[in-house]
Amino acid sequence: MEVNLGMAVALEEGLVVPVIQGADRLTLEEIARQSRELADKAQNKKLLPRDYEGGTFTVSNLGMFGVDSFVAIINPPECAILAVGQIAPRVVPYGEGIAIRSLMTMTLSADHRIVDGVITARFLQELKRLLESQGSSSPVALPHRRAQNGIRIWPARLLDCLPFLGIPLRQLGTA
Repeated sequence: MEVNLGMAVALEEGLVVPVIQGADRLTLEEIARQSRELADKAQNKKLLPRDYEGGTFTVSNLGMFGVDSFVAIINPPECAILAVGQIAPRVVPYGEGIAIRSLMTMTLSADHRIVDGVITARFLQELKRLLESQGSSSPVALPHRRAQNGIRIWPARLLDCLPFLGIPLRQLGTA
């Protein structure tokens, strides 16, 4: 199975989802380059049909609009879509007291005809582990880029978790 990763990009006219074809065969640097190129093409209204066809998994981030959480709708025939909310300070239990930590909500919508719910739970569990293992110096150490209008584009470390959706990926390395 090929991973064609959609990245939701908001434009004044509405949402477009350019697709990084064969993301499972690309290095992180190649994915970042294609992400920038597709986002620029979207902003400049230069996307061709091949630039937004064939997605298998999409990431949508509404956090930059102050949205804590949302449920994204799967665009058939994709298997899943990850909805990413804002990073915000929250009061959490810490030892015997409380602390303020930067937290983010992610919601995964998956087509259970394609992928089992347990696999999607493992995917979220692994994504959470990867995010939390990045250290406290950066609340979310996912590489991302800002499009010309300041909108964040999909987090690249997400690809490290795609094997939990039953999609074999080669080691991507680090940026």
